[in-house]
Amino acid sequence: MALIFVRIVDAKSPLTMQHSLGTARLARFLAYKAGLSKEVQDKMEVAGLLHDLGKLRVPNEILEKPGKLNREERSLIERHSFETYKILSGIKGLEDITLWAACHHETPDGQGYPFRLAGEDLTLEMRIIAVSDVFQALAQRRPYRPSLSAAEVLEMLRGFVGQRRLDGAVVEMIGHDLEQTWALATGSNLKAEFAGGDGSNPVETPDGPVSYTHLDVYKRQVLSRRLSGRSDRRGPLLRDVWRHRRRADAGVAAGARASAAGAVAVSVGL
Repeated sequence: MALIFVRIVDAKSPLTMQHSLGTARLARFLAYKAGLSKEVQDKMEVAGLLHDLGKLRVPNEILEKPGKLNREERSLIERHSFETYKILSGIKGLEDITLWAACHHETPDGQGYPFRLAGEDLTLEMRIIAVSDVFQALAQRRPYRPSLSAAEVLEMLRGFVGQRRLDGAVVEMIGHDLEQTWALATGSNLKAEFAGGDGSNPVETPDGPVSYTHLDVYKRQVLSRRLSGRSDRRGPLLRDVWRHRRRADAGVAAGARASAAGAVAVSVGL
């Protein structure tokens, strides 16, 4: 089901689809590195695939605008995470996935959107999706800017940590496995790019080592195997959905105000 949604997004914006695929791969890997359960890893991958579903309601000319967004355009962009929440919240069995996907622009300082979560309300899963989203966006070439190198992306992420816009522990997980996270986020052969090699060294995955040469095949197999037939699996509710629905109204009303999360979105061009 998640892949069907992703294909629908692709018909509107192939750039957004590639971003979602990279975010999903990285989110799953970081969940694995964080020691989260296999079921949570599966759900994190789905949340990564669906996190930008709300961009279906954003005009393409705004999504792919080569210049700076004005205030009205920025407001439309910032609403996409709440639109993701609205689209997914009515699907039984996706309650936790819905929240993780919708909260990818929440920040540790409580100034993110759409719900302005902070402290214990901002779960590890939400923090992982947020870091994965920013990492992949900075690593991906966009119509309005080139991609950044892995080292440049890590430096920017650490800067955001200092501003309380991203979780430091999650960012340092990326720092410990920078080559691997880059490969998963971008789908590129990072060993060859970093060391001038042939890409034969394996990537560590939850299913064991996979060579960079076969990474694309592995990714397709994982998505097919783990998403097939899982739409009816129900995990524990980590959040009171109705409480968040009430808080969403206040978050959306405040969307036009400048916030730290908005600064992150401007920096990465989302």
